[in-house]
Amino acid sequence: MKRQEMFDFVITKLAKQRAISMDKHGNCLYRMNKKADCKTKCAIGWLIKDEFYEPAIDDVENDNTYVLYNNRVQKALRKSGIRVDIDFLADLQNAHDLTTQQTLAGIRQNWKIAFTHFAEMYSLKTDVLNKAFK
Repeated sequence: MKRQEMFDFVITKLAKQRAISMDKHGNCLYRMNKKADCKTKCAIGWLIKDEFYEPAIDDVENDNTYVLYNNRVQKALRKSGIRVDIDFLADLQNAHDLTTQQTLAGIRQNWKIAFTHFAEMYSLKTDVLNKAFK
């Protein structure tokens, strides 16, 4: 999957989801309820196919690291057919996570702003943002 395809896929999924993937302590999670078929996922969580997800990925008590350092996440992404482009994926995750933690009110507008900036950084088309976050 190329960068533009990953971006379009993640934005489409997040817009339809209309919710964040966060535990009761405010930690962002790849999958909210730690089940493989969970419908509430973070940006990177959407790129991990259900069959390659494992709950240990979201074990924030023991491994609260970003995709850049988390071998379990990188392995699950590779198995899912995603080329692990560390800078791109870490920035995508940060655009989602940091915006989510700023405020829960108006999250869709905040996501649109953050992901527009992200798209500009990586010279991506933003058509999907205009459709997803009208």
